Amino acid sequence: MKTATAPKWLYNEFEHIGVDFDAPEQVQTYESRQRTNLDDDRELVQRLGISTGKRPNLC
Repeated sequence: MKTATAPKWLYNEFEHIGVDFDAPEQVQTYESRQRTNLDDDRELVQRLGISTGKRPNLC
């Protein structure tokens, strides 16, 4: 009995693409490319006047 195969143009939603965040090496590479500096982020938040607080109740 033959099983049907999908045409090549059909999107395979089960095929993994992108970064495998279960692999520590890939996570380290991803993180190093982000170039995030927590001190710079804090300075930007302060400069923009962003503060913590409750979210408005819109309901």
